[in-house]
Amino acid sequence: RKSDGTLQLFGGEVAKEVAEFARLHKPDIIITFDSYGVSGHPNHIATGKGVVYAYTNRMICDHILLYQLESVNLIRKYSSFLDCFISSASTVYNIASLRDVVNIQSAMKCHASQLTWFRKLYVVFSRYMVVNTLRSVAV
Repeated sequence: RKSDGTLQLFGGEVAKEVAEFARLHKPDIIITFDSYGVSGHPNHIATGKGVVYAYTNRMICDHILLYQLESVNLIRKYSSFLDCFISSASTVYNIASLRDVVNIQSAMKCHASQLTWFRKLYVVFSRYMVVNTLRSVAV
C-alpha cells in the first residue's frame, strides 16, 4: 500500500507487483487504467503503465487478457446513466444493475477518509458508477 501520489510515474514497481500477483493468483483477465487514469491521478497513471509494461514484456502469462478502463471527457464522465447510450457502441462495456450501483456506492462509503464533498458528487453523477468501457490491450 502506497501513500497517495507516491508511485513512480513509470510504474516499474507496479509491474513487479502485478507480475507477482498474477503468478500467485493466475487470473484470466486483468483490468487496469488507461494512460490518463480516468482522473489524471498519478497513482492511476502509474498503475496503468505498470500493468501494461508487465503484460507487453511478458512478465505475466500469455493466457491473461488485459483490458484498460477508458477515460472519457468531463461531460461524459458526469453524465451518469445517460452515458449508457454512447458507451453501448463500444466493443467491450459493462452496465451495472441497480443492485450493483447500490453496492458500489456502499463500498465507496467504507472509505470515509476519501469521501470528500467532490467525491460524494462523483458517487452520484459519475458514469463510472454505472457504465464502464474497456479497450483490449494486445501483446
